[in-house]
Amino acid sequence: MTIRIKRSLLGIVPLAAIASYFWQSAPSGLSAQGWHMLLLFTATVIMVMLNTMPMGLITITSVVVVTVSGVLPIKTMLSGFGSDVVWLVVAAFMIARAVIKTGLGHRLAHFFIEILGKTPIGLSYGLILTELILSPAIPSASARGGGLLYPIVKSVANSYDSREGPINRIGSFFTLTAFHTNVITSSMFLTAMAGNPLVIKFASEYGIAISWGTWALGAFVPGICALAILPVILYVLCRPKTMNGNDVLIATKEARKKMGKITKDEIITSVVFIALIAMWSGEKYTGVDPTTTALIGCISLLFSGVLQWSDVTGEKGAWETLVWFGAMISMATGLSNTGAVSWLSQQMMTIIDGYSNMTTAILLGLGFFYVHYFFASITVHMTVMYSAFLGVLIVIGLPPLPSAMALAALSILSAGLTHYGISSAPIIFSSGYTTVGRWWCISFITSLLYTAAWVGASSIWWRFIGWID
Repeated sequence: MTIRIKRSLLGIVPLAAIASYFWQSAPSGLSAQGWHMLLLFTATVIMVMLNTMPMGLITITSVVVVTVSGVLPIKTMLSGFGSDVVWLVVAAFMIARAVIKTGLGHRLAHFFIEILGKTPIGLSYGLILTELILSPAIPSASARGGGLLYPIVKSVANSYDSREGPINRIGSFFTLTAFHTNVITSSMFLTAMAGNPLVIKFASEYGIAISWGTWALGAFVPGICALAILPVILYVLCRPKTMNGNDVLIATKEARKKMGKITKDEIITSVVFIALIAMWSGEKYTGVDPTTTALIGCISLLFSGVLQWSDVTGEKGAWETLVWFGAMISMATGLSNTGAVSWLSQQMMTIIDGYSNMTTAILLGLGFFYVHYFFASITVHMTVMYSAFLGVLIVIGLPPLPSAMALAALSILSAGLTHYGISSAPIIFSSGYTTVGRWWCISFITSLLYTAAWVGASSIWWRFIGWID
């Protein structure tokens, strides 16, 4: 405990000293409220990266500090905990628990392993194909990546004799593959993520029409290129060690025999699973949002007896995630409401003033991409940043439709930088197979490479289909 306290003080004292030094000197164009919010958010991110305390303790402390210092009222700072996205994450944990508890996840995992699991990289392509097929029909990255694939990925990792721990290479490989696949597929279809329709609205303000077919036409080929290189990149970075492929297949067949016939609880979970997919896919027809659908699934599993109330209260990961993810959303909202994000955008535009159009476009793209470190939601990132950046690109003379599509892709792909940038991230990160620092380091390199592949492929593909000259 003493060591833990000392580590915490090593992180808190320097940050407090820096914050107090700059506290009274808000830069021109930014209110004192916005400046204080920016300082506190930056301190929170640094503390999370230093891993000096549990993440939930760091974020809830930040919420209290923001309130006590008078930057924002407590009601505002608790708003994130009532976010539908946060509760979708919690519900996804419960669905994942049912899939694992009943053994359905293991049964599905053994099926995938037996078909494609001779090597970890072969199995990773099987997971990618599954996500790709689901992505056009399920308009929620969290429901798809967290509610559907996460239980399978965790079971697959365990089937490779992977156990939770600070760093586990095979576990890291599978979970990071699932995470980044979820990010990439979210960029490929208009209906792959709930925030994507915002692009249609913002683009229409500049006279740009984007339909479902237009989005798919422009994004499918670049997305496929990004997905193709993803397992190779992660295999090199994670360097997973596993048993011989033949041994895995033999062990899988033996495990399937031991599991016996499918049980009643597995059948019920499968039915609920399929119903959730159907309801998520048909949201525009049913009018039921993804969070309500997920909660209906949880209630169904509870009343059917598949889950007990003790399973809900005992799902430690769900409630820990509720605390830190809700706090991060509150702080990101605070940054937007106090004008801090707008001020950051203006500073970036001031920096690029005087450069050529191409240089300006590149710098804007980089700024737009990496500012996602300050966001806990793709939707918020799009809401705050998209329209202003698109307007600048059009003003400097770049083609409207490619500009709109490129910014949409960058906004989504940038969510791969952190473990809180997209709603599925906290669920997958909670597996515990890697540390925060390692996750950030590997994700930085990985997202940089597949985004480069996406941009390179799109420049060729869009020329081929006549979008650019």
